[in-house]
Amino acid sequence: MKRNIKPNINIDRCNAYSGTVYMYASISVDNSPIFATNIEGATVRTVPDDMKGGIIVFPLGTDAVLTDIERIAQKYDPVGWTIGRFFKGLYIKDGNNYHKFSLSVEILGVSDDTLIEIAEEFCKAFNQKSVLIKSYSERNSVFVVNVDAPSKTDTCTTGESKMQGVAFHLRQDGKIVPVTAHIYCSGDGTLMGEAEAAELILATRSEGEHLAKQVLDTWMGLRINKRYSLAPDTLPFDDYLILQSIRSAQDLMEHRLEDNWMLAIHNECNNYSNMGELRKYLKAVDINALQAGITTLFDQEFCRVRYGGIYDSHGEPELWIRISSIGVSWADTIHEFVIKAKKFSTMQNLDYITICRDRAAREDMDGDYLTTADNLKVYKADDGTPYLHMPIDEYLSKVHMN
Repeated sequence: MKRNIKPNINIDRCNAYSGTVYMYASISVDNSPIFATNIEGATVRTVPDDMKGGIIVFPLGTDAVLTDIERIAQKYDPVGWTIGRFFKGLYIKDGNNYHKFSLSVEILGVSDDTLIEIAEEFCKAFNQKSVLIKSYSERNSVFVVNVDAPSKTDTCTTGESKMQGVAFHLRQDGKIVPVTAHIYCSGDGTLMGEAEAAELILATRSEGEHLAKQVLDTWMGLRINKRYSLAPDTLPFDDYLILQSIRSAQDLMEHRLEDNWMLAIHNECNNYSNMGELRKYLKAVDINALQAGITTLFDQEFCRVRYGGIYDSHGEPELWIRISSIGVSWADTIHEFVIKAKKFSTMQNLDYITICRDRAAREDMDGDYLTTADNLKVYKADDGTPYLHMPIDEYLSKVHMN
């Protein structure tokens, strides 16, 4: 979907910049680094005025593979293409940063419609919502091309129409967060699992945002320190350095935050701005305390839900609820969830429910459980009946645990 970048012209000041004119000047192949090129030459093919092509600019931090760019571009039989850094300014739109380090592709000898089609295919191939285009044919215009794909964080909703999965994090207040795999804090000093928990907390506007931001900024620092371990103390940190340091790890996170949000968190925390400050910060910060704090926060706020099996879904018609909190009553929240879950398309055959203590959870000395032969701690209803493979209709008719 094409969206023009409209000029911002002040008619009272005839010499004022328009946004579009600035963008024309900011996207250029002149005096820019070129990484790869494949140009057939003017003597080989004649290019009509409406097939001049243009430049596609990726948002900062896009992990685009050269061979994939070439494969996609060549499908459309262009006169030629060039890959480099052709963006000289700074443009921020819809959470995407276009920067002097943004990767760009100049494609010659295609129409605007084809250029947009190529841009949309790039978006899908490299998991981007949008890219920036400068068209040579359409009066040198600049516009954004969007692909109608939901953000990963858009699935954080209680709306039943979107509940098509089999695994969820269920929040105390009833908010349902679909996941592919449940999040666990790693506790190994890398803050990898803790960072994923922190991103989900922020993405869902859950309790503990300040702690979550500190965890993320410390995790970013650990990633930078690992990547630039031999760098001098004077090395300054710009946006590109930070994003490149976390990119490969963050791409593994299902509910990852947008780049501009991560940069805003770093700037807000203000813990370090160069390599020397980072090294001092990492010596002073109590990583064990951050790990323990975010683990407790996440476990208190969310329980883990899976249909089809306790840790993996095998198609069994049973709902498994795993609780890690201490002193939290989940009775009403779980009851309301089960009523909704029976309407999910993936749970039409829901027959049983088990509510148990997560095996990875802290010990709850006051918990009232039935402990099975394989050491699974199963919660009980008020009448003492364990929630172990309990028929769903029986569960819905009972007075539940406090």
